[in-house]
Amino acid sequence: MNKLSADFNPSPDTPSKEVVTSFFAAAEGGDAATIQELLDFFPVLAEWKEPLTQATALIVAAKAGRTEVIAVLVQSGADIKAEDAGAMNALSYAACNGHYDVCVLLIQSGADPAEKGRHGMSAIDCARTQDFPSLGDYMLRAAAERRENIKASWGDSGEIEIGTSRPVQAMKPIVFKPKS
Repeated sequence: MNKLSADFNPSPDTPSKEVVTSFFAAAEGGDAATIQELLDFFPVLAEWKEPLTQATALIVAAKAGRTEVIAVLVQSGADIKAEDAGAMNALSYAACNGHYDVCVLLIQSGADPAEKGRHGMSAIDCARTQDFPSLGDYMLRAAAERRENIKASWGDSGEIEIGTSRPVQAMKPIVFKPKS
């Protein structure tokens, strides 16, 4: 029996307030094992939003730079495009806080660094306004590569605005391997 199982309500659709609190604390604290264990009991937690802030655990983990937690959440189907009440998503928070590895993982998982949130800023903008120029440049290259892949599949209708007139160099592949 799992060490946590005695504390849980048996319904996978209705985790208790204590379980939700533990889940978000584990996301912020970087406890990937607890995140995985709680998701095994309550898969619905991958999409759960805090009532006041509307933040998901993915957003909380991205703010804190918790790469291993993010890997577990993404593999569990967490919505990488989800925005909180402040119109920010996980990639934007990671970019604003300079969490390079988190940004790489989220982009490799399908997050679009050039997509503008309801607040009108992209993750690229966040990195640049917070003085993380190398992260902004990486995301700009990723957005350009994404645009080229879309154009190859869909033609010119796949154009995205990336907000720069500078030439973009080809992006080197980056492979993320979570710590075992």
